[in-house]
Amino acid sequence: MREATARTLLAGRGSRALGVLAGADLHGVPMLATVAGVTIAGGLAVSRGAFIPLLGASVLLLYGLLLVTRPTVGLLVYVAARPAMEPWVQLDLGGGSLGELWGAGLLVSVLAYLALTRAPSRRTAPSYAVPFSFLGVYLALTLWRANADFAVTSAIKVASWIMLALAAERIARTAAGQRLILRAGYVMGVLTIGVIAVAIARNQYGAAYYIEDSFTGVGQTLHGYVGLAVLVLPILLVALLTGRRVLVTSALVAGICIGVVMSYVRTGYVALAVVMLGYVALGMKRRRPYILVAAVAGVVAIVATAALLGDTASARLNDLANLTSGAGTAQDAGAGRVGFWTAITQTTVDSTPLLLIGGGALASEDITTRVLGNTAWAHNDFLEMLATGGIGLLLCYVALLVWLYRSFWRLAGDRRQSQAGRDVGVIGLLACGAFTVVAMFNGVVTTPVTAFALLLGLARGMSTTPGRSFLDEDGAPAPPQAAVRPPRTPGPTRA
Repeated sequence: MREATARTLLAGRGSRALGVLAGADLHGVPMLATVAGVTIAGGLAVSRGAFIPLLGASVLLLYGLLLVTRPTVGLLVYVAARPAMEPWVQLDLGGGSLGELWGAGLLVSVLAYLALTRAPSRRTAPSYAVPFSFLGVYLALTLWRANADFAVTSAIKVASWIMLALAAERIARTAAGQRLILRAGYVMGVLTIGVIAVAIARNQYGAAYYIEDSFTGVGQTLHGYVGLAVLVLPILLVALLTGRRVLVTSALVAGICIGVVMSYVRTGYVALAVVMLGYVALGMKRRRPYILVAAVAGVVAIVATAALLGDTASARLNDLANLTSGAGTAQDAGAGRVGFWTAITQTTVDSTPLLLIGGGALASEDITTRVLGNTAWAHNDFLEMLATGGIGLLLCYVALLVWLYRSFWRLAGDRRQSQAGRDVGVIGLLACGAFTVVAMFNGVVTTPVTAFALLLGLARGMSTTPGRSFLDEDGAPAPPQAAVRPPRTPGPTRA
């Protein structure tokens, strides 16, 4: 009987133990087991000369486990690491570049996140019909023509940041998720400054590229660095709205501004001016110290760096004088952009087939080769879409831009939100302005604009949390108000 009683007690305790384990958070167990296994295997691999392949496989396995066990954190870790890839995004791996591989990995990560997390019951307006329609029209007008492989690569880039915005919106439907996005933005800001500093130290940045003409980077030109920096900046400005970590964030803002000025990229100058001038205006209107501190830090950094660079910075604007020097030299303005734009516009408009359905992927390069004898793409998203898919694709691209602006405008004008919440939408509109500038003078839509996608998803997610956003829970400081005198208490009356 004692044995039966003992078996019963053991069975009861075992059931309770299994119940505790079933309800426990075991997400760290496979991670720890994998780390232990990788450590043991790494020791064996080093002795056999197979360290690098095993290291790559181990990192991939660890990331896969993180994505499965912590989908939100896993996705944001992948996205936040994007600046570290920037120096090598064009490195040829045989059959594709490192940047293309990273973009495909981002798309897989986003799809995994969407599959592993619960879809929200509510949707925000406008929906994602516009960006996906643009993507569908682009594929319909390019896949059956020459350079279809380039079209597929470009479509993957567009799909990756659209899908990232969709995932970021799902993350941002809670205050905790919004804070995670901002933390990812902080990491991106630090890494962006870091990779730019390394590029400057290795003489692979602005002066080497434009002044010394000795740029020998592994696989990236300046425009990738600058586009990344300009579009990371608005996330840092949003983080300042909490009124916390003001000095640290202002230092990052100043570092980004210094990096853009030292790049000598004129498109970056204009985009940076759009963001910072708008932010200065916002600070002056709101009169909040934590906004003004960052605005002053950014402006001082820009002015001081430009003063140190002296004539070398202003020399980058010299060729713009060709615009007023006669027709012969006007084509050379903007590093030849005016000539590219003129050739592409005239050739497309003069041909009915090109005007209606374009010439397919890389059609702009074919046009500049025939007309100018210089193979160059449009350096302008609007003309690139016109040459690729005609007027129909161009209109779809314009609709995409309108959709982007509307997404931020919806938050900026939502009276249910706090003032700080609406300011997130305002900063998003400034980011859209920078996005448009880069689109007009260099091209941005087919680049993996991950920071911009995060900000877009954050704003759209915040549209569903009026009064419950991270700014409301963090208790962002209220704007200063005039002091109100207490009512006077009447003194004793005389008899």
